[in-house]
Amino acid sequence: MTDPHTPAPRVLLGNFDVERRWAEGVLALPEIARASANAVTNHLGELALLLARPGDAVVLKAAPDPDFLDRLRSVGFATADIVVAESTEAARTVTQDLLDSPAALERLRALAAEGATLAPHGYSEDEERLSRETGLAAPLPSAALAARVNSKIYSRRLCADLDIRQAPGWECETLAEFEALEAPVKAALERGTTVGVKSALGVSGRGITTLTKPSQWDGLVRLLRGQARKAGTDALALVVEEWQAKATDVNYHFTIDAEGRSRFDFAVEAVTENGRHIGHRIPADLAPGHLDELRSCAALIGARLAAEGYRGPVGVDALVCQDGTLMPVLEINARNNMSTYHLDVVRRAPGRAAVVQFDLRLHAALPFPALAAALEGTEMDAALEHGFLVTGFAPVNANAGTKDPFPGRLHGILCAPSQSDLAALHDDVASRLTRLEEHHVR
Repeated sequence: MTDPHTPAPRVLLGNFDVERRWAEGVLALPEIARASANAVTNHLGELALLLARPGDAVVLKAAPDPDFLDRLRSVGFATADIVVAESTEAARTVTQDLLDSPAALERLRALAAEGATLAPHGYSEDEERLSRETGLAAPLPSAALAARVNSKIYSRRLCADLDIRQAPGWECETLAEFEALEAPVKAALERGTTVGVKSALGVSGRGITTLTKPSQWDGLVRLLRGQARKAGTDALALVVEEWQAKATDVNYHFTIDAEGRSRFDFAVEAVTENGRHIGHRIPADLAPGHLDELRSCAALIGARLAAEGYRGPVGVDALVCQDGTLMPVLEINARNNMSTYHLDVVRRAPGRAAVVQFDLRLHAALPFPALAAALEGTEMDAALEHGFLVTGFAPVNANAGTKDPFPGRLHGILCAPSQSDLAALHDDVASRLTRLEEHHVR
């Protein structure tokens, strides 16, 4: 008999870039698609090893490096079973691989018979199908709900309803609605205000265009009209906002439990580069009153999401302007966030922490022992007081053999007693990785 006090086992899968599935069927801003970047992102599922408990299962596109697994286990993570999809393609998400992997599906059906629930990064039609085919309990009522509450259009309208401060702007769901903004947008541009146009389901800085002069608006309208003619639809999903002078990017995280109650987890300072998220500093260094305002907003947003039927993790992007004004909601991410995967690390770590990623260019596949040797002396201690822990190794070699050099990405977390110690550790790890790039050969 199942112990009612034991949490149901979960099947975790890191279907990153789920926004692409949610956004299908509507016009959006053009993005530069790189197969190499997609391959790196699709191997990020290893981060779920940080979240998994004993009895859970983590589904991956490829078996993790055994030395990498041993390192995670030495500090108390990677305690779950691992299921590997036997049919994989670099461009597919782990869910799409699973749906083409009969043996892995059978293992998931067995877990479903034991009461397991599906715990994806985000819930799209692919994960909805996976729930149906395996019997795994679905995390949400529908993929349509997940897509709707993750839209920047939803975020803006929710803020308007709840009287939450946000940048002046508009939401557009048809080309005609977008074209109708010509007068106010050009008026803002003529005042010297930068205007941002964002795909409602864009992620990590993709699908954002900034306008600084009226002629750029005209060019964007022509581009979208051309897309509409080719696609045979005028349905789109864009938000248009007056750009704010940023001092600090902030992300705050809360969790909505099965009963619909919200628990505020933490606020982190988001580190971005050219609009792309590259890490977090934990905790965020906020002015007095800002954290209280974020907590209040989290409670309001959580209550609304719970009423919609959403359960699970939520990350909200916020902004502190150069004049000190807090914009508490730029967008709502009602799915796993990068910070979600590091919740247990942050709860255990007694000092400061930073979630980081390092882009690498390598000439040959990098074995984990070679990486460990290069980083010797920086390893995370068992108490998580100081050191660097690799949290995602598969993305390093996701493009191995495609070209020379090939791009890869190393994910990790740094812990240290103080901010100055954290910065010194980051610089040490970064310099070691640079030397590794310069000298590594097969």
